[in-house]
Amino acid sequence: WLAKQQKKDGRWEETDGPIAHTGLAMLCYYGYGESHDGEGYYTETLAKALEWMIDQVGSEGQLMGRGRMYDQTIGTLALAEAYGVSKDEEVKRPLEDAIKYLIRSQNPKTGGWRYAPYYVKEDDGDLSVSGWAIMALASAQISGIAVPMNSRAKALAFLDRVGTGVKR
Repeated sequence: WLAKQQKKDGRWEETDGPIAHTGLAMLCYYGYGESHDGEGYYTETLAKALEWMIDQVGSEGQLMGRGRMYDQTIGTLALAEAYGVSKDEEVKRPLEDAIKYLIRSQNPKTGGWRYAPYYVKEDDGDLSVSGWAIMALASAQISGIAVPMNSRAKALAFLDRVGTGVKR
């Protein structure tokens, strides 16, 4: 079904968040064990999606259709998974750039992420966006991409704080 819904240029677009939607579809295929550089049934589907996703990475690493951090976080996670299963050098640089942008978008005080980058709007953070960001950082790190320890520590502190249900 997913393959039949894919647009000719490689993306999926169910609403106004094609980067996030394409990333989610890619994650389904990678989770199933497919790869963009293998010999699986959906290799071509994933290769088209990955090419489209890489083309969306901006000059500063932004993957933000309409300025939404869901696009940034889920798109970055999809790139991290693509790199993790393939070690494809064409994925490495865009992934590193997307990770750097994700880290710059983190609230330096609370360690969380929100719907817009921190530098656009000071905000404590939102668990749903932060969860995707943390998964993207973890996947990139597992895949061999350098992730600053202080960013990870701040993110874990954010989880500790919001997990208690007590405002601090």
